[in-house]
Amino acid sequence: MENNEIREAILKKARDEAEQIKAEAGQKAEELIAEAKEQKKKLAEEEKERKLAEARREAARILAQADLKERQIILGEKDSIIKDILKRVREELNKSPMEPEQAEGLLDETLNAFEFEAGEKIRIFVAPKDREVVKNIVDSRDDLKNRVVEVKEKDMMGGMVAETEDGMISIDNSYERRLEMLMPKILPEIGNTLFGG
Repeated sequence: MENNEIREAILKKARDEAEQIKAEAGQKAEELIAEAKEQKKKLAEEEKERKLAEARREAARILAQADLKERQIILGEKDSIIKDILKRVREELNKSPMEPEQAEGLLDETLNAFEFEAGEKIRIFVAPKDREVVKNIVDSRDDLKNRVVEVKEKDMMGGMVAETEDGMISIDNSYERRLEMLMPKILPEIGNTLFGG
């Protein structure tokens, strides 16, 4: 019986060791499962945060684009309003003839811009609507009769262009030129007046 007892002792010990190994393996498996669940939860949180951050970036990009588009539309409308105002100004200047006092002042201003040598003759160009007024002024003043050789029509809104008889020197005092020179100054003023600063 001794063999049986030894055998039973060996089997019991083997069973106890197997139970212990099985218990340790079960515990280790539970730890691994818990660790895997924790890792899965952590990865899911990271993925969720990544997607939320990506969605926030996309929303910010869309909002920025919408804001830019809105500003472009507003600027386009403002530009359109200013262009319409300037178009009306040009139309008004184009159709309104100069008053005699205005024409005389502009004529003196234009001629004074020249540094004349004695006897140098000039030619005056004006819009068709202003030719008679300017011609009458020239004809009525002795100081102009001797200097102005002719008053010619030119396709322009108004004002005048004067040049030496040989065409070498020219003074452009036309409304077009004056507007061109004033635009950089008056456009911001118009914008501020219409739309605020």
